[in-house]
Amino acid sequence: MRTLGIGLVAALLLVAMPLWTQATSDEPEFLGELRGMLEKEDWSPEEIREIVEQDADWSRAAPGDAGIVALCLQYARSRGGIGPEDSAERTEPQARIRVRIAEAVMEMSGEMRRLGFDEPRILRAALSGTREALDELSGLKQREGSQADMDGGAGELIRSRFRQELHSAMNLQARHRVETRVREEKQSRPADLLVPPGPQGPGGPRR
Repeated sequence: MRTLGIGLVAALLLVAMPLWTQATSDEPEFLGELRGMLEKEDWSPEEIREIVEQDADWSRAAPGDAGIVALCLQYARSRGGIGPEDSAERTEPQARIRVRIAEAVMEMSGEMRRLGFDEPRILRAALSGTREALDELSGLKQREGSQADMDGGAGELIRSRFRQELHSAMNLQARHRVETRVREEKQSRPADLLVPPGPQGPGGPRR
């Protein structure tokens, strides 16, 4: 009887499970992590749904990227979005732009990780790319004068800004490597080679 009772309780719990939970049971692990982080930042269920239901290949994202993506989305949200929050046209254009930012962050994070960058540097590059993209989008909106027109070129503009951020990070990394190699070569030279020629060094007059 006890086993039967436990089975009935389990069955009732499954029947009573919220539909949104069942709908997201097959979603990538990355999206589950992202949902939880956005919920902690007080994103509404509607805002989160607008993000996760957009056309994007979330399967390419590593679960560990959710934290970086969430921070960039939170930053974009804190900037006030791309259009007025009370606009009837807000939802779809802003959601698409936020997803394009999330995709760009995912791609850049994966590439930087493959190139050997550490997590703090990846996060700085992601936030910087988000800021640059939002600044450009703001300027584009002023030039186009329409939210719908602006959204047409938003995706490519965002990708372009993040590619520039990646190239800047790679150039900086290359310069640091050269500086490190030069410093190590100097430290590895014999002491007599480091003393300049003259009375006090090699080649100077002897008393």
